[in-house]
Amino acid sequence: MRQITVTPNVLKGCDNMNDHLYVDEIFGPTIQGEGDFVGKPCYFIRLNGCDQNPPCKWCDTMKSYSRRNESLISIEDIIKHIDSLSDELDLFVNRFVITGGNPCAQDCSTLIDTLKKCYSSEPYYTDCEVNIETQGTQFPKWLDDVDYVVVSPKPPSSSKDNIGQDITNLINYCKRASSRDHLMEIKVVIFNEDDMQYAIDVFVTTFNAIHGNTGFSNIHYTLQLGTSMNAIDSVYSVDDIFAAIKKSSCRIPRMLVKDMRVLPQVHNILKVR
Repeated sequence: MRQITVTPNVLKGCDNMNDHLYVDEIFGPTIQGEGDFVGKPCYFIRLNGCDQNPPCKWCDTMKSYSRRNESLISIEDIIKHIDSLSDELDLFVNRFVITGGNPCAQDCSTLIDTLKKCYSSEPYYTDCEVNIETQGTQFPKWLDDVDYVVVSPKPPSSSKDNIGQDITNLINYCKRASSRDHLMEIKVVIFNEDDMQYAIDVFVTTFNAIHGNTGFSNIHYTLQLGTSMNAIDSVYSVDDIFAAIKKSSCRIPRMLVKDMRVLPQVHNILKVR
């Protein structure tokens, strides 16, 4: 797999800054390592700039935390970078994951529209699919044009104060997505018991806010076993997860338990980007 490090673009005669984004790197084709589409081939477009303050203790993309002026490039150059990567293997991959940092801290509407126009015709055979990965501090209107939104609110182990991220904005977005039958995923990385209890609280609160205890859910729920050990003493196990679910079974809707999935961080296990 070849990787291109994005270089600065000289901006001349640019009147609309929405046609440019702060980009840390573009790489692929590779596989999605987490969540619903784990193992699926895709390209990653990693934006820089994150509004999680302070940054997560175990953040594995700290180089993308701060927005850097020299990383501002045009949508046109982003497409050129993707084309240069796809030409090497000619695999016709047209699933794109926009991640960060926090991509919702920038206006990605032009990028999304351009990707769909460029990668939905032959020889791709299927429509281009754009996924967004965000921690859920803000939910701009352009998310409605994304095929799949993955929200990963940060659990207590991410914070020096051991306090999980507030989910008020997430609850409101779940209602918005549900009203449009828009599929989304809530994914919580689990390192310890506090994280697990936080995940249960997030799952139950969002599920009940939209669906009550019965009915179809447009939300997929993922418990992601953390495998990066930057600042964590112990790794949570599958047995620990089931013990916690059993302990909290009186407040977890059965439909929610049925929809939950437990996954490792496959990209770390396979040692791929």
